[in-house]
Amino acid sequence: MTQLADKDLTETFWDRLEDCRTGMLVIDGRAVPMSHYVDENKRELWFITAKGTFMAEHANGTNAHYVLCNDKEGLYASLSGRLTPEINKEKLDEYWSFIAASWYEDGKQDPDVLLLKLSLDAGEVWTSKAARSSSTKLPKPISPTTSRTLASISKSASRTCRASS
Repeated sequence: MTQLADKDLTETFWDRLEDCRTGMLVIDGRAVPMSHYVDENKRELWFITAKGTFMAEHANGTNAHYVLCNDKEGLYASLSGRLTPEINKEKLDEYWSFIAASWYEDGKQDPDVLLLKLSLDAGEVWTSKAARSSSTKLPKPISPTTSRTLASISKSASRTCRASS
């Protein structure tokens, strides 16, 4: 695979991830549906949750998995990284919405509001051209889905890809 195709796949992934809203966040084998917020520059996903939840209590730098399956966007991914609780007013302001507000009686000032940050370090991504008109330059798929394993999607590591068998 060429470096150009690697770059195209990475750009396609981050572009489509912005348009997906939910996935399953997994810690210690327990999966919970969560809405994510994307910080592409830092290769991080953010989540708004409440203190006292399973995810909040287990987000102590532990390894976590985030699984996406979105037919509309043609994006399927299994991502992994470290999940940590964060106090970050700027991020909370950036990601806060009327949907998040509906969960918290006192809004952003609610003492139970907690941000979780998933610092991505690896993942496997599949994209499908059939799901949307494609303006990307991904290789023509042999099957309906093109599969690539990202060697690393973290900011500090190489962003190369290789074909999965």
